[in-house]
Amino acid sequence: MLRFVHLLVYLTLLLGGTYLAYRPTFETHFRQMQTDIGDTVLNHYILEHSFQALFNPNYCGTLLSPPFYHPQELVLGYSENLLGTAPLYWALRAVCTYDLAFQWWMILCGMLNFVTAAAVARRLGCPPIVAAFAGFLWAFSLVHVYQVRHQQMIPRLWCPVAAYYAWRLALEPSVRSLHRMVAACFLQTACCIYTGWFLVLGIAVFLPFALSLRPGGWIELRAFYTSRRTRILLVLGVWACAFGAFFLPYFLANRGVSRGYSECVPFLPNGSTWVCGPEDSWWFRTIGPFRESVSGEAALFCGPTLFVLLMASAIWAFRRRHSIRESPERLLIAACLLTTAFLVITTMAFWEGLSGWYLLRLLPGGGAIRVVARVYVPIYLFANIAVVLTLAVWLREERSCLARTGYYLLMTLVVFEQTGHTSDRFDKPKFYGRVERCAEALKGAELGFITGDFGPDGGFQPNLLGMWAGLRANVPVANGYSGRSPPGYKDHGLLIEEELIEWLKPRYRGRVRFIDSTDPNCQWETEITEYDDRG
Repeated sequence: MLRFVHLLVYLTLLLGGTYLAYRPTFETHFRQMQTDIGDTVLNHYILEHSFQALFNPNYCGTLLSPPFYHPQELVLGYSENLLGTAPLYWALRAVCTYDLAFQWWMILCGMLNFVTAAAVARRLGCPPIVAAFAGFLWAFSLVHVYQVRHQQMIPRLWCPVAAYYAWRLALEPSVRSLHRMVAACFLQTACCIYTGWFLVLGIAVFLPFALSLRPGGWIELRAFYTSRRTRILLVLGVWACAFGAFFLPYFLANRGVSRGYSECVPFLPNGSTWVCGPEDSWWFRTIGPFRESVSGEAALFCGPTLFVLLMASAIWAFRRRHSIRESPERLLIAACLLTTAFLVITTMAFWEGLSGWYLLRLLPGGGAIRVVARVYVPIYLFANIAVVLTLAVWLREERSCLARTGYYLLMTLVVFEQTGHTSDRFDKPKFYGRVERCAEALKGAELGFITGDFGPDGGFQPNLLGMWAGLRANVPVANGYSGRSPPGYKDHGLLIEEELIEWLKPRYRGRVRFIDSTDPNCQWETEITEYDDRG
């Protein structure tokens, strides 16, 4: 009977959280897609491009050079490539249309986040109900559901795995723990470079704290390195080669390009960041008068009850600081709390953009990071571990039925505070219907370019329409939208015909078919004959 209750809790939180996160999709029977005609259709394009590149022998692009910004090469390196979770999309694409495959990809990635977090919580000794709570927090808490609009941030399934094996490495060093920790970091990076980079940062902060708190931790690690040096270097060397091979296209595509500190300042977390959630969340208006406004990227609040539990965990750990090294659980809680505090403090903007990020960004790969607020990923990873482990200890040590009921009610309240937010959505024909009409007009062209605007509706990205039309027509296009633009191309802007021709002259010779986005029947072609190697 107890197992049935536990299974019911798992399913309730998994299916309930999935419904809350993707309610617009379910309630419209998949007629609407979350969330907007921007990053959503860009990420969808990248997944569909990889499917076509691998399984369509007549495809006009290659895996590393999608057919947009044509003839610029290696443009996949301008943004996330999503290769870590692309196999899931490919499997869905084999049985679904391209739009349904993407919607189910989002849903299944969220469910996988729940499964891995709950499984890791069980491995750490949490009872089933607390493990289900951990899975819900990692998959469906407000900060994560809000970021569904940046689909590359959805798959975080390898983060709990990496944290678990980092803890095993600190507790009992072994080649297996090291191998699995680094493997999980690589796989998470392959899913999303942002989350992978911040995960590695979090692990690099967590390990020294864990080793320092554990009696003899550094001495045992040194002895482990001395006795297993060859195998350790072999593991690190193999994964270093894997990281190098993965990032090589990015290095080649973005040589000489990095984010200046001033570009990061608007996206640094601050005091208001941590008490601001989405506009339709429960506490948005209540706390509004007591904080400054923040950018949409920095709405990181998940409700006060979770923060209260985090503070209670910190107070409980501090009061038991003299005996904390006697229990692995307490040691892990303390290490997670210290990691959380370090990451919050060192990435926060305190005064006129002054932040520890000025130094952290000098770490390898840090120059590519612009949205520093996405550090919420490792912060909530380690904060959640501290909270759920503390609850597990309290429930195990507490004999009072009333007190145990109170802890379960607190978890229920945290879950409730994650509700209320509904993400944006758009009708699929509003974009993909136009894609198909433009694709039909584009077929047979040497090179295409979608021009014009989208009328009074607004909100569309003409360049994204051109990219998708080219993909569907199997024709390269000069339109483009990504994390950056090629040299000489207007950043995130739609070029007029004369500007496009000037950009193409040093790079391309042939005919270009222009199509009016508002009326695909309105089309014309231009011959570009001037060509040199100035590009």
